[in-house]
Amino acid sequence: MKNNIELWKADEVTVIPNTDTTITAIVNHSDQTNLSTVQKQQIALAYNAGAYDMAAEYVWKKTVTKLREAILSLGEDFVGEMLLGAGGDKDIRLEDLLTDYKSINLAEQLGMISKGSALLLRQDYELIQYCFSTQAIEDNLGLDSLRVLSIIKDCVENILSKPNMQVALEFTQLRERLLNDDIREQDVEVNQLKLSSLFFIRTVCTVLSSAIRTRQGALLEHPLNNFKLIIPLVWEKLADDDKWNIGFLYRDVVSAGNTKAANAVKLALAKNNGFDYVPESLRSRTFIKIAQQLIDVHYGYDNFYREPKVVEELASLGSVLPEPALFYCMKAYLLVYLGNYYGRSDKAVERVEEQLAKIDKEQWIAFFDQKLPYDIDLINTLCANSKKPIMNFKTLLRNLRMNALNLNTTVGAKLYSAILNSNISIISLYQHK
Repeated sequence: MKNNIELWKADEVTVIPNTDTTITAIVNHSDQTNLSTVQKQQIALAYNAGAYDMAAEYVWKKTVTKLREAILSLGEDFVGEMLLGAGGDKDIRLEDLLTDYKSINLAEQLGMISKGSALLLRQDYELIQYCFSTQAIEDNLGLDSLRVLSIIKDCVENILSKPNMQVALEFTQLRERLLNDDIREQDVEVNQLKLSSLFFIRTVCTVLSSAIRTRQGALLEHPLNNFKLIIPLVWEKLADDDKWNIGFLYRDVVSAGNTKAANAVKLALAKNNGFDYVPESLRSRTFIKIAQQLIDVHYGYDNFYREPKVVEELASLGSVLPEPALFYCMKAYLLVYLGNYYGRSDKAVERVEEQLAKIDKEQWIAFFDQKLPYDIDLINTLCANSKKPIMNFKTLLRNLRMNALNLNTTVGAKLYSAILNSNISIISLYQHK
């Protein structure tokens, strides 16, 4: 068996020839199902008339709409499990949760687009986000003809040229087995799962946890049996955040009086000494909720203006971060502190540094060993074309006197050293591992 089984593989992009340098030539490479002849003409007219922001915004909206439609075609239950996690609020509209940034990342993780395509689209999104913000107005910066032409070319090449965005059926088929059949350890799907990415394993755990929370009677049998089999097999590959989620699951089924589910989850946890991840109260979830809100604001429009309010809200919850919420809060604070290519929210940075200063040495060591290597958003931020985020991290560690830590894992030590030495190339090796 291969050492690296790819369950999904992105389609090749449609390469636009270097000779096609006009807006008309570029948009003509888009498929008719994505941009009609009239729409192509309107984009070209807007661009040639100097309405660059109008042309860029229209093409970008068509692009992310295409991504969202492709993702939602997998089914609302599946997408809801990926976005909301087990036990999430099912009344929330999935279309509202699929922000531009989340749609790009999810499409990459599902294999709809390649790593390179996702990188370009994230950069384009960041540029558009900045240029439509109040900060850009203050800085007197905007979208010019070359930037917009590049954005439109990226959108057409990677998304709008495709009549359909295909996702292999392996996961949807496995999901049906997880919920409606007993999987055996010798089954090929189990071997594939052991060798799969953290995203795939995490989604399997979420599907099972969601079913255990919501199903009753005979419908609960298969998810419980598969949970008891799979969780011990993948436990060591899970990040601490995922282990805490399983701890929350145990607490919830016990509170609901679901003895059968509680016994099954307890058995899976006992095989891995997993009871360290069972929380004592609901306090942690409040921290996690506000931390996630801060992350969403960071990746939203006008983030420099909106971040300080949410930072203050998170900081006001308490001076001591509960252990289950520690990494969520550290991530949210760090994303604000690191900023992006265009800078960061000066009004939020000072308050963020105050909060990060309350985190002790052992917690920072645990962060580098257990959290950072698995966090897509932080790794991508540190790998930005600009060195601003990595330099900001280096400055933070120096200010907090955390620039001489002795880490416990090889990957943690490598990433820590790369940050201190501003070595983006080393960090990029750990993108989407």
